[in-house]
Amino acid sequence: MENTEIWTTTNRRLINPPKELPIQNFLIQTPSILPNKENQLRNQWYIFWDPKSNTSIYGKGITQINHKNTPSMTQLQHYVQSYLEDDALFDSRTSHLQHDAITPRKKTTILKPCKGCALHTYNVDRPLICTMYTVTTSLCKFKLYNQNIMKRKFPNVKKLWKFPTKHHITLHNMAYNSFLKLNRSSFSHFNLDSNFIINDLVHNQEFSLQELAMNCNLDKNHFYFLYNIFKGNQHSLDTLYLLIIKFLFRDRLIFYTDGSLSMDGTNKSIMGAAWVEVSSSGIDTFQCSTAHLPSSTKAEVLAILTAIIASPTHCHVTIHTDSKNAIDSFNKTGRTNLSQRRIMKLNNFSLWILIHRLIKTKSLRVDMFKVKAHSGHLHNDQADRLAKDACSNSPIFLATSHYSQAPVMVPTLANYGPIDKNIRKYFRHITNLHTFEKLLRTKALSHLFGPSLDQVDQINWELTKDWIAQSCDGSVCSAANDRHTGFKIKNLGHILPTVDIQRLYYPKLYPDTTFQLYIMQFYNSFKYSLGTMPPTPNG
Repeated sequence: MENTEIWTTTNRRLINPPKELPIQNFLIQTPSILPNKENQLRNQWYIFWDPKSNTSIYGKGITQINHKNTPSMTQLQHYVQSYLEDDALFDSRTSHLQHDAITPRKKTTILKPCKGCALHTYNVDRPLICTMYTVTTSLCKFKLYNQNIMKRKFPNVKKLWKFPTKHHITLHNMAYNSFLKLNRSSFSHFNLDSNFIINDLVHNQEFSLQELAMNCNLDKNHFYFLYNIFKGNQHSLDTLYLLIIKFLFRDRLIFYTDGSLSMDGTNKSIMGAAWVEVSSSGIDTFQCSTAHLPSSTKAEVLAILTAIIASPTHCHVTIHTDSKNAIDSFNKTGRTNLSQRRIMKLNNFSLWILIHRLIKTKSLRVDMFKVKAHSGHLHNDQADRLAKDACSNSPIFLATSHYSQAPVMVPTLANYGPIDKNIRKYFRHITNLHTFEKLLRTKALSHLFGPSLDQVDQINWELTKDWIAQSCDGSVCSAANDRHTGFKIKNLGHILPTVDIQRLYYPKLYPDTTFQLYIMQFYNSFKYSLGTMPPTPNG
């Protein structure tokens, strides 16, 4: 290299910059995937590279979440890096260091808990700390010095401050090199068929600025780069990446899109999305799947989104779909007079926002047409079969990183994706389920259902709901109706103040003897007949 690639041997400046940044051989320790679905982490510290802010992020591990067919996610408490010598609490007279730390390498690295930033993902269990979620495989582990030893060395430091054993510059470079390895390996396992044989080794192609401008989803530095929008099944993402390249110089694309929802219990629902492109002599197809907040309409929207991603700039895109709901939502969300508050009340608003921003960024002309489902149309039936087949594949999960194009302050579900629904209606279902579970596990109903709730289906809950909601006087709201409804709820929960219930909860006050029981029954009847509190029986 000294003879061919650098100007002089004194400064060793490169004649031509390298095509790819070199990866240094750091000894990087990555966290292991634990066996349980939710694993509590103890004294685990991580660093990872954030490509948007172009810096490294520190965090303390809280929980590792592992679900079937999904990438492992880790919840972190965010910590901010700084140098002890730059802090106002640092007292040079009480420390044992040499105080000529004029360069960052000579300074002492400390980590402070973040008080809140744009990376924060709200957590109900930990609302007072800045938390975030990230993919477990992107994390790098590091260790801390013993807190008691550092406290004796620096008496003025706070208890919450942490001291990593490696310097920030070393950890910073380690996180960046780990990111480079993961980023370059994302193109390392293509499974191409005959349709993509002409694009073999295209992932090594250097795109010019003009070519990158033709589709922003190819530009690694753009917010809408394909691998920033989705996370999950690498093969599906690589296939879509190749289709983006294949359509790069098209000015007209015709898609037939479809979605499918496969329901196999509440925890095994999966959505498949697919499309068929028919503008040229050959037919190109794409299929993917997701399991986040499943619905049939969301599968249709995901198919439309991937078709928009594959379309180049200034292209005339025609989309044929059998979903009238998707067409109506596309027209409604595309209106300029729709406020942000009303958009966030619509289902799948994060996908629709991304679709319209891509259309605006790429200057696309999009026309959508309704096709009758299962009418014998060749391309629509082919898209339908592909969508159903995709339900058995590994799912793609919508990204919830900083590239998410949803509005600010959108809650996420374990960081697998935004809750892009009417948030009040969504949490109303969760609250009702939680309340109903508490009702079933009350002590008063334990003799009806048993300890394992195996007899809970013997009650007609729909009829019970109608019985409680029935008005006694025909009015919607009245004092008499409220008293009557309260009586029925107490009767349902076996909490009416009868003698047997009082004896169950207050055995000392209501003993199980015939004579005393007779006295207490007489006493209760006498009390309620007078409407006053008479003297006690002992009095």
